[in-house]
Amino acid sequence: MDKHEHRGRFMGFLHNAVSLPRSIFVSHGIATRLHEIKAKLLDISESAKLLPHEESSSSHDANESWPYYAESSHFALEEELVGIEENKDELIGWLKDKEPQRRVVSVVGMGGLGKTTLVTKVFNNPIVKQHFQCYAWISVSQSYKIEELLQTLLEELYASTEEDLPDKIFQTDYRRLVQMLFNYLQDKRYVIVLDDVWNRQAWDDIIIAIPSNQFGSRVVLTTRNRKLGVEDKAFHLQPLDETDSWALFSIKAFWNIPNKRCPQELKRVAEAIVGNCEGLPLAIVTVGGIMSLKERSELEWEKVEVSLSWEICFVEVRRDLTMEDIAENYLNELIHRSMIQDVGKGSCQLHDVMRDLAQSIAEEENFCMLCHGKEERHDFKARRLLIQFNGGDISRSPCMSRLRSFFVFGKDAIPSSSLNRISSTFRQLRVHLQTTESAILRNTKVRELPKSLARLRNLQTLDIRHSEVEKLPDWITKMKNLRHLYTYRSAILNYFNVCGAPPIPYCRYFGKGVQAPSRICDLKCLQSLLSVEASAEIVQQVGNLTQLRELGITKVRKDYEKELCSSIQRMKGLRNLHITANNGETLQVEELSSPPHRLQLLVLEGHLEKLPHWITSLRNLTYLHLKLSQLKEDPLLQIGPLPNLLVLLLSKAYKGQQLCFVAGCFPRLKELYLSELRNLNHVRIEQGAMPSIKKLSFHQCVGLTTLPEGIEHLSGLRELRLMEMPVELIEQQKKDGSEVQKMVQHIPIVLSFL
Repeated sequence: MDKHEHRGRFMGFLHNAVSLPRSIFVSHGIATRLHEIKAKLLDISESAKLLPHEESSSSHDANESWPYYAESSHFALEEELVGIEENKDELIGWLKDKEPQRRVVSVVGMGGLGKTTLVTKVFNNPIVKQHFQCYAWISVSQSYKIEELLQTLLEELYASTEEDLPDKIFQTDYRRLVQMLFNYLQDKRYVIVLDDVWNRQAWDDIIIAIPSNQFGSRVVLTTRNRKLGVEDKAFHLQPLDETDSWALFSIKAFWNIPNKRCPQELKRVAEAIVGNCEGLPLAIVTVGGIMSLKERSELEWEKVEVSLSWEICFVEVRRDLTMEDIAENYLNELIHRSMIQDVGKGSCQLHDVMRDLAQSIAEEENFCMLCHGKEERHDFKARRLLIQFNGGDISRSPCMSRLRSFFVFGKDAIPSSSLNRISSTFRQLRVHLQTTESAILRNTKVRELPKSLARLRNLQTLDIRHSEVEKLPDWITKMKNLRHLYTYRSAILNYFNVCGAPPIPYCRYFGKGVQAPSRICDLKCLQSLLSVEASAEIVQQVGNLTQLRELGITKVRKDYEKELCSSIQRMKGLRNLHITANNGETLQVEELSSPPHRLQLLVLEGHLEKLPHWITSLRNLTYLHLKLSQLKEDPLLQIGPLPNLLVLLLSKAYKGQQLCFVAGCFPRLKELYLSELRNLNHVRIEQGAMPSIKKLSFHQCVGLTTLPEGIEHLSGLRELRLMEMPVELIEQQKKDGSEVQKMVQHIPIVLSFL
């Protein structure tokens, strides 16, 4: 791809990014935006003449918004003007030289190189303005009305001399406007800037009104067109070099960090992002501004780097982004714009008004339908059906043959007979969610999968969580399009969720998987497999599932270590990993020399002889749960430096007597849960440790009779839980005026239960 063409497409990407706030409200805009972006790219690219140009309904709006980018250059901060000093000084010198003949200078370069920024800096210089008797600036752009341009030119010129504007210029025709301008300028030393001139016709329409006098007048134009051929002198702007590019990016991306210095863990991916901007100041400023709002984790920044390094071609599907990745990006964007509320606990919700509106539009456009199990409707046209099940026969629900997605929610158990009847009517189903967590609390009666599901060759999601299914049938291996398979039976960890206290959502584990045929590993499209019981064949072949993002595997025997570690190393995109040892056996995972670097969630359940060395390399890890590890050495020394860890659970994970949280450890940790560390009798928290901690919970640490030393250093702590802790500690915490009570007086919520 030609270098200029590549940059032109990059500018199209930026163009689209700035237009996003408006277009995000368009119904089903996500699907059509690819075509709109293509039209914008073709319109902006320097290589537009070589490419077929298409107009779309929204491209006109986008073109109208583009001039505002140039206008914003007038307000660029001084610190953002990187790499222009030499050109600025040369241009000022040329404007002020003693040559009496009117001269024309053009500043040439592709979009985003900083032409307007450079000329703005020169034009606004007091020395320049004092040198001329009058001055004006007009933005021409690709689509212009010549009368409006000349009227603006007159306004600016008269304003610069503080003279009264002639009457009725806004009702004057083109010929009269030309004459008025010519007469006004012919005996004055003027400087006029024509910003964003696209073609020779625009130049000819304007220059006829600007006289070529002998008073040292100057005309400056900015253009992408190297072939205008109207200038006496041309400045050909070049991209910023690596040093200036990095300096400008740092100013925008790290504006709220001391010295605007890039965190070390982001240096590699940040440099790659800057490299993809190819020295274009507008690209660097725009992308830098976007990155300043992103979570400062390597994984989040890598997502942006991937999207920018994909040759900026919005026509093809992104190589490294799945539909789930793209959907997550859209979800985050909606949260950022407050259209969806992030309520924590890995959940989002809609405001009631927004939900009603969304439901109304969805039903009106036949996108999806929500009904109750006892309803019987025959006017059903939607491809997605959500049933709020409250008993009854759901097989009487609307016709199922056209469905792509089928969801059932509710508190009642769903009879297997109903599932068999309705599943036999599915023809095009892609997503099938059978039960919800609330159903497991009522012991769903689904014990085996209906055989009729075997015909659903397009099925992409099968969710039988919390059911009584213990074994997957052999026919499931024929579902070649299956992407997500959820089979686990999770258990709430009651040692943190004590009766009377608000539940803690993170305290669950996926200890029970299902038996699966070994050929389950032939389903190459699988991205989620949670959870299956280990077998010699599965641990060896699961590495063939290179698309996996989530893996849960239980009953892992000690002698499976080599094969399992080898398989995990092949899953480069793995994000969530749950490994549970076979009953009573040691969990061996030390041979995992190169773990998936994108891993975000890790659960290890079972005895560990030592903490796996590779955990320290998981720079993107946000959630870590060690259960039944029984470690002899303090694990905090190894996991404390993890830069992005947000949640840490240690459940029977440590046999030692002391834990020390050293200064600087766990820089982003928000929630810490310690349970059944029975030998623990002293916890010390140094100043500067866990600076972001919000929740701290202890459960059955029976030897810990005092609060952690240094707990007062946790100034941001919002909640402390003491569950089934020693009686003397609980009594001291509840005693008015006690030392323990004074230690926690800065914590808004303190909960304690015996």
